[in-house]
Amino acid sequence: MLMMSMKIVRGPDKDIVANCRENIKTESKKYRRNNKLDQEGEFLKCLESPAEFQHLQFSSWWLGMDYKGSWEVLRRNLRVPLLKGMLKFLQDWIDEGPPIVFWISGFYFTQSFLTGVLQNYSRHNRIPIDQVHFEFTITGMESECHEQPYFGVYCKGIFLEGARWNRETMQLDESYPKILFDTIPIIWFKPALIADFRPPPSYFCPIYKTSERKGVLATTGHSSNFVMFITLPSDIPQKHWINRGVASLTQLDD
Repeated sequence: MLMMSMKIVRGPDKDIVANCRENIKTESKKYRRNNKLDQEGEFLKCLESPAEFQHLQFSSWWLGMDYKGSWEVLRRNLRVPLLKGMLKFLQDWIDEGPPIVFWISGFYFTQSFLTGVLQNYSRHNRIPIDQVHFEFTITGMESECHEQPYFGVYCKGIFLEGARWNRETMQLDESYPKILFDTIPIIWFKPALIADFRPPPSYFCPIYKTSERKGVLATTGHSSNFVMFITLPSDIPQKHWINRGVASLTQLDD
């Protein structure tokens, strides 16, 4: 499964690079026509940082926005840093063995990893996989842990949009003013029998890969964006958080 994920992640890499080069050539030709740029290398250089972008003093007609906004849009759309992080995460897994805490944002096909965890549990306990699911415990650890759970997995890299996780009450709470996102601490994904599921008052929070919150149905039967629901303890009725549009994301736009 790991090698398959590596192959899937590495596959689009060439397409991304090809698209980047094509876009760069197109934009470079536009600037040369307007005496803005003399070489394509200058445009490549400006992708490295906003400071380089700023030195070129691009006019606001490019993509209909100023140079700072243009650089941020380019970086977000190319998602090269995220791709590099995914590759490093998987390569470290191959070289050093399974991590104690899994970076859930690092999976191209998140559902395959989670299904694998359920399969390991069901085979070890000789339980049909369609009788098990995940239960969730939000730990007090923010990003690092020194011991693996005795079953299930620890996962990090999930963000809350529309609410925050209260570290004191260990419950879902209202967002702070002007704070759009909150990082959820490490979550313990615990396989358990569906028949024994007795959750406390909770909000069934959807997890999406991006803030777009929509995707297409893949040939595997899974959404390309929606991942799953997690239960977040809350003494406030679910309707309140639904009206707030609260959801979890595995990656932010920036």
